[in-house]
Amino acid sequence: MEIPPVQYAVTSDGLRIAHYRYAGASPPFLIVGSPGAIPFALSRAIPALSHKGVNRFGRGRSVVFFEWRGTGKSDPSAGALSAGDLVADLEAVTGAVREPVDGRFLGRGCLAGCLHAARYPHRYRSIELVNGALRMSESWLGMLNRDGWQGSDVDHRIGTLRHYFGLEPAEALRLATRWAREMPMETFAAYLEADNAVDLTDVLPRIHVPALVSAYDLADYTPAAVMASLLPDARLHISEPAIASLDQLDRARDDWDVHMGSRLGDPPSGSPRAAKRHRATGLTPREREVLKLLVAGSSNAQIAEALTLSTRTIEFHIGNIYSKLGVHNRVAAVNAARAAGLVSRSESDHFT
Repeated sequence: MEIPPVQYAVTSDGLRIAHYRYAGASPPFLIVGSPGAIPFALSRAIPALSHKGVNRFGRGRSVVFFEWRGTGKSDPSAGALSAGDLVADLEAVTGAVREPVDGRFLGRGCLAGCLHAARYPHRYRSIELVNGALRMSESWLGMLNRDGWQGSDVDHRIGTLRHYFGLEPAEALRLATRWAREMPMETFAAYLEADNAVDLTDVLPRIHVPALVSAYDLADYTPAAVMASLLPDARLHISEPAIASLDQLDRARDDWDVHMGSRLGDPPSGSPRAAKRHRATGLTPREREVLKLLVAGSSNAQIAEALTLSTRTIEFHIGNIYSKLGVHNRVAAVNAARAAGLVSRSESDHFT
């Protein structure tokens, strides 16, 4: 897949916003990253953000990326930024796409993304909120609100590259240094100021498009559950922690197919891995472990002890299992697991 040429959309206040559309079938996925995230040109050095990552997640679908004002090839923006400015960037890009998108809001991108989806629902067929929170202070990025965070700016970027993308220290340092050079601290601080002003508590109930709330990091589990509870038409998906690798993108697309694509009437995206997961109702290896213990009659506390996890984490896993099996209690989960061939009758005699 070739890297697409840069295109420009013009905001209501006259700024040009750079966007890149990978060719593929409609409707496109729109990737809404955190303001201040790695510029598009630099992201090509990271497998999960490169054209290889687009192939693994897109699977023949068109995928659109863009750069917020002040980032990469988008026009610079002097001085303070507001959430309204970021919403204007999104409106320019979605208008240029000319068809409803499946939005994928990542991290702090959930803040402006949800504001835009509430105001312009016709721009979206669906949305997915990944590792988001109602307010920036309620995610791990709230650490950037403390005084003196600027002094460890490069260290923060190194940590992000290592934590989310699994880069080795030397490569993380090299990319973090370039990232800081291409996106000055003043610009990043302006993004943080805009995001800090957003509270989605009253926004999410006004979003009337199908939504999937996903969390791939332990610190994001509780914020994700709160967000899902406020959205009128949402499913919650809690997954095991994983770095943003090519394999994780495969899993993320499989999860999207199971929890969102099936709701929209889309066929499975066709990869052998996806087909296998659909046959097994999309349960992860950890969820299968939990299901096996649940079927054996173990309580939540006993499952937590057996797997060396917290009871809260087990509750999240059981909620996911119920969602994937389309049930609401343990007995129904056992019956559905039997029907799907996930457990044998002898393994589930406790419930007969």
